[in-house]
Amino acid sequence: MNITLDKQGALYEQLARALKRAILEGQFTPGSPMPATRDLARMLLVSRNTVLAAYELLNAEQLIVARAGSRTRVAAIAQMYTRPGSTRTARPPSRYAARARKIAAMVPGMPGVPTSHARYNLQYGEPLLNLRLFNSWRNKLDAAALRTSPGYPPAAGLPVLRAAICDYLARRRGFVCSPDDVIIVSGTQQAITIVARTVLDEGETAVIEDPSYWLARQALTAHGARLISVPTDSQGLITSLLPTRPGRLIYVTPSHQFPSGAVMSLSRRIELLQSTATHGSWILEDDYDGEFRGDSRPIAPLRSLDGGERVIYVGSFSKSMFPSSPGLLMGFAGLSCNQIASATELLGGCLRDLL
Repeated sequence: MNITLDKQGALYEQLARALKRAILEGQFTPGSPMPATRDLARMLLVSRNTVLAAYELLNAEQLIVARAGSRTRVAAIAQMYTRPGSTRTARPPSRYAARARKIAAMVPGMPGVPTSHARYNLQYGEPLLNLRLFNSWRNKLDAAALRTSPGYPPAAGLPVLRAAICDYLARRRGFVCSPDDVIIVSGTQQAITIVARTVLDEGETAVIEDPSYWLARQALTAHGARLISVPTDSQGLITSLLPTRPGRLIYVTPSHQFPSGAVMSLSRRIELLQSTATHGSWILEDDYDGEFRGDSRPIAPLRSLDGGERVIYVGSFSKSMFPSSPGLLMGFAGLSCNQIASATELLGGCLRDLL
């Protein structure tokens, strides 16, 4: 009997894993007796208690059967499982996984991609940290830990946090919404993925800016959308070049086009809204860096002009606060997205400090 311990974890756990491997590989036939605990302990130079504890684990997993007054034996169920003789490459479990595997790897300049060997550091997305806000977050984190409920929070995020976000959007982004309109997500990527699942079926058309946010393109491609790129200029998306039927979803960054920084003109915003109203399309507005303006007041988002409720607004606090702060998704017109991860009330307190 070949028993090799993997040196990972407690000794009895190592022995249990080794015996489990031997049983599943057929070194013990179903119904055969297991080695006596004293004999096995003597052979492996371990204590008998270690062997007894390992046998208890195997018994709990129903791999062996222990009966009073009888030797411990290998369970008959073990013969139903045959380990594969060779390792084979796993096939993609779904069409989504197959598409995701074809997507190009992240490119230099994206957050989290090493740039140490690059001649020029073109990395974006890493803001200067405001220590006052970060310290405020840490203090409120300590305070909130004492009041946190052990139960599940609301799926859309805690009401106090969503109310604080509504107050922030009314003050800083120029449009009014209710806490019922707000859903908390972990970031823009998750928001794009959820919107795609909600409004797009595989093979349907989505319009995206050219150039555009690379990770948004990846998320939509992985979902199975058929992407149509529309050029941008100094006034943002060139709406006159939209296809005759723009499809189900139009992804835009009107207040701060990524990566050019262009602001979409009012005439094009109105033309875009009219086009979506005509064709029943949705606009996914990514308000990337929209709250920052060096020479004037921040530009109001496209959502503030939307009378037909065709705009799904996505914003983030990763630049105005710090990257680990939660993102947010504004869901309008009854979109069913309540399978989203919830957040904490911490951001609400920090937002009040920011205001």
